[in-house]
Amino acid sequence: MIMRKYWLCIAIAGVLTIISGCGAGNGSKSSANEGYIMETAAGAMEYGDVGVSAEREMISEDAAAGAASGTENRATVETGRKLIKTASMDVETEQFEQLMTALETQIKQIGGYIEDETVSGNQLDWQGNPMMRWADLTVRVPKDRLDEFLNGVESAGNVIRRSENTQDVTLQYSDIESHKKTLKIEQERLWALLEKADSMDSIIALEERLSDIRYELESYESQLRLYDNQIEYSKVTLNINEVKRYTEAVPESTGEQILKGLSDNGRRLAEGLKNFGIRVIVTSPFWITAAAIGAVAGCLVWKIRKSFKKRKAGKKGTGEETGKKAPLTGQQEPDQGTDDK
Repeated sequence: MIMRKYWLCIAIAGVLTIISGCGAGNGSKSSANEGYIMETAAGAMEYGDVGVSAEREMISEDAAAGAASGTENRATVETGRKLIKTASMDVETEQFEQLMTALETQIKQIGGYIEDETVSGNQLDWQGNPMMRWADLTVRVPKDRLDEFLNGVESAGNVIRRSENTQDVTLQYSDIESHKKTLKIEQERLWALLEKADSMDSIIALEERLSDIRYELESYESQLRLYDNQIEYSKVTLNINEVKRYTEAVPESTGEQILKGLSDNGRRLAEGLKNFGIRVIVTSPFWITAAAIGAVAGCLVWKIRKSFKKRKAGKKGTGEETGKKAPLTGQQEPDQGTDDK
């Protein structure tokens, strides 16, 4: 029994010795291969050798950078999110100029700015009445003071529509930062290779790649700056309309609707009469001139007709007298003839 245990221990020890010998052989082969690769990369003078060496280094370092950036991305998502907030409002006002002045003052006080502005001018309609004015504003305000600005707009005018939106761009922002860091690592590595390269083909290839990296870095930096501005300054779109009366949002009863309808119709009638009177007064020079011309023309026509009637009456009277004298002359002639006989 003791002999069996003894031989079993010897067999196990032999197997372990063989396994360790194989591992040592593989380890020596791996060390030899790594030494060969390092010698080949260090002594490479042709473009192909430089490219192979650079590619091997990039693969190893990019893997490390990718792991690090992945960890940083997860940390960024967990610690702070990148949120783009936007808002839109439709506002009515009875005092257009005062509202615009108040908005400009409030925007300056909270550290914002007007990105885009379109304001209508003072115009008259076909009846000569001043037209209602309007304005479209695109405002950028600090994200921490967005609610303060929106509440200020509500207190300055009558808000009939308000909408807010939040867009989470944390992952997009983190991905761009990760790509940017990877490109910077590659850029530094290529600069080091460019200093050691003495082949024209290698130099040209490295410079072309460096140029592409610079372009990509500028593009990523531009995207990050755009994101930073959109995140730090919320976008607010304001549609402002001047009105004579605010839109009522409270439901009305039947009696209130009737009274409101009568009031609106009476107001429209009074406004129409006022506009008619203004139009008559404004156009009075034309009416007075036309009336004077009509009066003169009427007098001339009346005089002409009167003169014509007189002439016609005179001719008619002369004809009647001539007709009366003619028969008397005819009667005397037969009498004279009879006397002669």
